[in-house]
Amino acid sequence: MQGGASGQFAAIPLNLAALSKNKLQPTADYVVTGSWSEKAAKEAEKYMNPVKINNPQKPYVTVSDPASWSRNEDAAYLYYCANETVHGVEICEAPETLPGVPLVADVSSNILSRPFDVSKHGIVYGGTQKNLGAAGLTIAIVQKDLIGHEHKMTPSHGIVYGGTQKNLGAAGLTIAIVQKDLIGHEHKMTPSVFSYREMEKNNSVYNTPSTYGIYITKLVLEWIKETGGVHALFERNQRKSSMIYDIINSSDGFYS
Repeated sequence: MQGGASGQFAAIPLNLAALSKNKLQPTADYVVTGSWSEKAAKEAEKYMNPVKINNPQKPYVTVSDPASWSRNEDAAYLYYCANETVHGVEICEAPETLPGVPLVADVSSNILSRPFDVSKHGIVYGGTQKNLGAAGLTIAIVQKDLIGHEHKMTPSHGIVYGGTQKNLGAAGLTIAIVQKDLIGHEHKMTPSVFSYREMEKNNSVYNTPSTYGIYITKLVLEWIKETGGVHALFERNQRKSSMIYDIINSSDGFYS
């Protein structure tokens, strides 16, 4: 999909608003742990009532105990950013949701950096520019039964999502992985280019795709496979990051 991972900030509420049990004032749960999830919640305010269930406090330095989160029974979905690059906050385990509430994750900056259970999510999305390829492409994995619930103004795009420019390739591409049963719940105002249903009907080429971004992402995925896959990549990343954190942790507070 196109529009970047930031485009998914609008695409998700537009595609899933109809899943909310509160039809007069659709709502969704947002776990806000940094600037990216904060921006996503802010964008959602245009279409519904996003509830920040973890009572976020600035500066963003940690994730509160999930047991303290005030989950909303009327929520269309529960949204979180798996890795906040600006504030350095990562959620390593998929949050639990209430029965019938799909989980949505932005994995733009850590997709394929470690094992990730897509099956627990209704939508997984990310721009390819960080880990998967070139900018200009967004990958959205959407559960089939989530398609077709869009707002009437929903543009035609994708949900686990992220821009490819950080881990997957060049800028200009966003990957959105949307759980199948999340397709078809879009807001009535959802533009066609942000509609998961339109993307599914058109085999992800509703409009002209970012061919260069797709090509670069293909090369990155082939390289990951050739070098041992995601598990091997995760182990290498752990070794590299531990070198930095060993210095930080032994600095007696000089670095923090």
